Amino acid sequence: MAAELTALLPEEGGYYVWVREAFGSFCAVQQACWTMIVSVVWLAMYPVLFVGYFGEVRYCTAGPLSTGVPSTLRTRIDSVSLSFLPRTEPR
Repeated sequence: MAAELTALLPEEGGYYVWVREAFGSFCAVQQACWTMIVSVVWLAMYPVLFVGYFGEVRYCTAGPLSTGVPSTLRTRIDSVSLSFLPRTEPR
């Protein structure tokens, strides 16, 4: 759908322009505000999901023999150590 709308309205602005043309300025501003709010929620959600999935795959914490406490600690240590990777520079 985005490709068709972009070809139809070759103007920068994306969804804002499309909603403005279809429903007017008020609805376009509402759409832009909701898009920014949803983007913040999504950006906060993805790291949490990654750490959860990483813990499940790396340590198999869903198994019947897992106690939960050590695997949770290992997952937190790994998530903290992974958060420092982008900040380090190669030598």
